[in-house]
Amino acid sequence: MKKTSKPENYLNILTFKGLSAFILVSVFLILPSVVLGSGKSNKNSNEKRLAHQLENTAKLQQRYQARLNVADSLIAVGDTLMARTTEEIRQATDVMREHQKTYTAKRKELEKSLNEVSREEASQMRLAIRDLDAEYRDALRAYDDLMRRAIRESESGTISYARGREYRREAEKGLREAERQMARLRESTTEKSVSDDVASK
Repeated sequence: MKKTSKPENYLNILTFKGLSAFILVSVFLILPSVVLGSGKSNKNSNEKRLAHQLENTAKLQQRYQARLNVADSLIAVGDTLMARTTEEIRQATDVMREHQKTYTAKRKELEKSLNEVSREEASQMRLAIRDLDAEYRDALRAYDDLMRRAIRESESGTISYARGREYRREAEKGLREAERQMARLRESTTEKSVSDDVASK
């Protein structure tokens, strides 16, 4: 067996130690950059997710605001229809009441004088009473048609108003929730930026 000299063994050991030291130094230099790099990508991912949530919440706020505008429009239309039909009904009822009074008065007068006149005049008065009745029936039909139309419009206004109130409740509730969520997201954004500032120092 050949004996190796001490310096050769020593050189082999030094080479092995140098190689392991080189590997260890490399690992310690590369590992932190890998860890920090993954932290940065994680940070970017969180920022993107947060930005996406902010954007979605802003869209949700806009949607609820649009719904609130629709609700206000429905309420305004309902109010307008109900006010207009109430006024139309009041005016038509006043006119019909007056028409009924004049009709009743004229008819009583004609019937009263019917017994005091001759036959020819009585038949003419009966024709006048018949014409008066026909005119009154026509006025009643027109009044009934107006009332039906006004009631339909009033019901439509009531439905529009109720729907608008319901939309408004939903929209206000959704808007409050979206604003709370937006505040939470903004708060977490500011906390994130403060922690990033502290970490960078």
